[in-house]
Amino acid sequence: MNSLQSVVLTLSISYALIGALLLVVLVYARLPWPAKAAAVIVTSAFYIASFVGVRGLLGWATIDPLPASFKLLQARIVEPHSLEGDPGSIYLWVEALDDGNRPSGVPRAYRLAYTDSLAQKTDKAAGEIAAGRP
Repeated sequence: MNSLQSVVLTLSISYALIGALLLVVLVYARLPWPAKAAAVIVTSAFYIASFVGVRGLLGWATIDPLPASFKLLQARIVEPHSLEGDPGSIYLWVEALDDGNRPSGVPRAYRLAYTDSLAQKTDKAAGEIAAGRP
């Protein structure tokens, strides 16, 4: 199990425990049964929706800064499209390198703002990857 899967699992268990605590509190609370039932339904729907929502985030490129040193695994250039109002993006799939220049983490997808100079550099690097050069 990778770290992202463990985060999703941890969040899911956390929401389930919050729901269980709500059930315990509601058993001893002096509220009408319809109010208790509504609280249980809303809480259950919330943690199920959160689980599904977090799973949907996995795989989306981050806009966080790139690591100081990394190995480029793959790239995709999306050029600007003025008619659709798309400013363009450059997507990089990279693996961070440690001080010894060795891969030190799980590959991660990054999204960068499109610029002509970055697009040219990225295209050149992608060509080297396709040619099998390091």
